[in-house]
Amino acid sequence: MTMKNLLKGLVFVVVAMMLVGCATQTPINFKPLPMKEQPTLTSEQLRDMSTAEMQTAQQQAVQVAHDETERLKTQPKVSNVFVDAEIRQVLLDISTQTKTNIIVDDSVQGTVSLTLEKTPIETALKMVLYPGGYKFRYVKEQNYYQVGKAIPENSSFDNLSSTRVIKTNQEAQKVIEQISEHYKPYVSLSKDGNSLTLTGPEDVLNRLEWDIAMIDKAKRQIEISARFVLVQWEQGSNLGMQWGDINLDATGVGSFAKGLASGFTGNIVASLNNILQTSGYKAKVDIIAEPRLVVEDGSEGEIKITREDLFLILSGGGAMYNYFTTKDVETGVVMKVKPFISSDGVLRLVLKPEISDIIGEREFKINGSGSQKLPIIARRSETTTVRVENGKTIAIGGLLMQEKRTKSKGVPGLSSIPVIGSFLLGGQENSSKDVELVIFITPRVIF
Repeated sequence: MTMKNLLKGLVFVVVAMMLVGCATQTPINFKPLPMKEQPTLTSEQLRDMSTAEMQTAQQQAVQVAHDETERLKTQPKVSNVFVDAEIRQVLLDISTQTKTNIIVDDSVQGTVSLTLEKTPIETALKMVLYPGGYKFRYVKEQNYYQVGKAIPENSSFDNLSSTRVIKTNQEAQKVIEQISEHYKPYVSLSKDGNSLTLTGPEDVLNRLEWDIAMIDKAKRQIEISARFVLVQWEQGSNLGMQWGDINLDATGVGSFAKGLASGFTGNIVASLNNILQTSGYKAKVDIIAEPRLVVEDGSEGEIKITREDLFLILSGGGAMYNYFTTKDVETGVVMKVKPFISSDGVLRLVLKPEISDIIGEREFKINGSGSQKLPIIARRSETTTVRVENGKTIAIGGLLMQEKRTKSKGVPGLSSIPVIGSFLLGGQENSSKDVELVIFITPRVIF
């Protein structure tokens, strides 16, 4: 056997082994990841969650008050009577009686009248200082109290204030907008937009933490399930369909809510077709999309089912050549939705659906450069606010369009020959139909 034949034999054996290996290899079956369906929260569950959040915030406030009471029990006491006394002199008397250093800055002025009877020093300081807008802070390391105006413009502000950082559930800027104007100077927004920095005296920080706990509750998550249904009516058959009369649940089972027809089972297309036919309407029903998104309470979500068409736009040039730019034209269905949860658990939806389509072209003459065609776009939109029970389905209709299209046919070049081209090799096809977009929306509070 020659070397050439030997090599051919080896190649044949290797190829045969590869083919056998491929034939006996077990195929890999890829299974789609299962999607866990989130349960719909009931009105009772939503109410219990809100109550629990309120109780948590109240418990924190009670704990702060308890800690302060325990601290005051161990403080030195003050007993004295002051009548129209200078505040600075009153503070000096309190310092002498309790043997505690009190440092007063130049901003402290005025008089005060009060009676103190075995009053803890910090309670006495509040009674003396707070009516005049003054604050104090205990500096534990040096064992003294700093007293003055707790405003950033005051030179003693650093000694009178401390800092706390709070992570927010909501967007931090939205939390700031709801804080009282009186306390906003003590709050600043972090760079990441997800936390707040509080800088001020202790009593102000405690009040701010309480207010923020009331404002910054965790936003509920609302799942918006939508079915975009395109109804193509036969000419003159749409006599005013009342979509609000249809009760369509999340499984696609439809019936007339007002008893105008019996219920129908099956998928949504079959169900709607049966309802329409039974009611004397002539139409074809098609689902064009079934999107689903999750939106926070009070936030806006958007569903887009669109396409982009590219057009050339003449932008310049001369007799020998032209400059063109491109323009994207987006058409289709866009719906913005903003859900709100009411105190009774009912959902309020602000809906802004829009449908658009290119229904033709318009030719524009350009001096010295011929002409160009630009699209004609038809749009239908509306804005509506509806109330719907958690987990129930509503329908939005009335987005009607009458599509008229003209399509040229024939062989390019030959179809442009006068008479012969139009009758034998070319011509136009005209079509017209009434189209209505109906949107079925099911909101569910899931978290």
